[in-house]
Amino acid sequence: MQLWQRSKSIRRSYSDIESGVVLKISQMLEKHVAWLVDMTGSGSVRKCGSTFEWVVWNQRDVLFLLTQISSFLHTKRRQALLAIKILNIKIMIKESLFEAARLADALASLNVRSRNRRKNFSSMIQVNDSRND
Repeated sequence: MQLWQRSKSIRRSYSDIESGVVLKISQMLEKHVAWLVDMTGSGSVRKCGSTFEWVVWNQRDVLFLLTQISSFLHTKRRQALLAIKILNIKIMIKESLFEAARLADALASLNVRSRNRRKNFSSMIQVNDSRND
């Protein structure tokens, strides 16, 4: 699972901020992920290097799929539950934005694959509230 965030260039309120979760499953053989598109009716399969990925971007589909499979997960259960919490947050005020960012940081910290692969060195959310905000 990955978190993405996009904001408009001129933001009038916190509700203009869009954030979401991407559901991704990677396998070496295309046939191991191609059936997921037919079974779920969502997502797409793409080649990524030497693997094939099934990727779901639609936030309603991601939320539905995660709620359906979260009880069957073992290793990724904490990530799935954090992603569900992120998807359920409506960003209307600054505090809900900070809560979503904290959950995203917690989700990112759980996403370490192994010692020799990519490491997440990005800094976690820090809130410095000025009086003018």
